[in-house]
Formats: sequence, C-alpha cells, structure tokens
Amino acid sequence: MEACSDADWAEDLTDSKSFGGYCVIFAGGGVVHSGSKKQRCVATSSAHAEYVVLFECMTERKWFQSLFKELKQERYLRKAVTVYCDNQSAIGIAQNFTVCDRTKHFCIKLHYCRERVAKRDCEVKYVSTSENLADIFNKADKWAENY
Repeated sequence: MEACSDADWAEDLTDSKSFGGYCVIFAGGGVVHSGSKKQRCVATSSAHAEYVVLFECMTERKWFQSLFKELKQERYLRKAVTVYCDNQSAIGIAQNFTVCDRTKHFCIKLHYCRERVAKRDCEVKYVSTSENLADIFNKADKWAENY
C-alpha cells in the first residue's frame, strides 16, 4: 500500500485557508480511497499546509491497515507504507524529531506523523509535483485547463 498527499497554500482568497487532498493506493496501482477538503486552520506556510494533509493521509492509511487486519488480509500489508509528498520541508518536519521555533505552532495531533515515521510504520518520500497523484484533488481547475 502507498499513499500520496498534496496541498495548495492559502488558495482560498476569502479566508486564506488551504485545500488538501490525498489518495491511498493499493498494490498494482489502484486508488482505493481519496479525499479532498478545505483545512480548518490557516496554514502559516506551505510546509504547514502540506503537513496537515500528510496527517490526514496517514490516519486514512492506518484505517485501511486496520481494515485489512480485520479481514485477515494481512499478507497485502507491508510494515512500512510509503507516503509521497511534494514538499521537502514537510518531509523534513516528519523525519526530524525535535521541535523548533518554526514548527512549535503546529497542532499537537500533527506530530502523529513523526510518531508513525519513528515507529517505522510509515516512510515519507519526495515526489515531484508533476508526478503527484494527489495534486488533482486540490488543483482541479489547473487539471481542467490541460484536458
């Protein structure tokens, strides 16, 4: 199982909130779940917006892992799930286990991502924006222009 996450930063001009999207991909490349929504908090940086959606993506992935275990289909699960993200700063925050002044304002629940990485339950990898499958969930107008 793999997953992709992506966010735009402050795209809504009325309230400066970001939109985030993610997809969970099963073996063989089939998307089994996707989600997209406006974030509840105003992200103060693109890394913050990406990190919020990374959290959403990881919690969905955890739900699918529980589902497969309940269905006794654990053979389809690898221990670490790769989550692709196109923001190097968000990846760095997920992999760095110290809190600095620039990340202190993130909600405490968002450090769930760090915990998943520390327990080797998830692995966060970079993917370029042009190859990020989750890009369509928050930038549909850009995709519509190309097709």
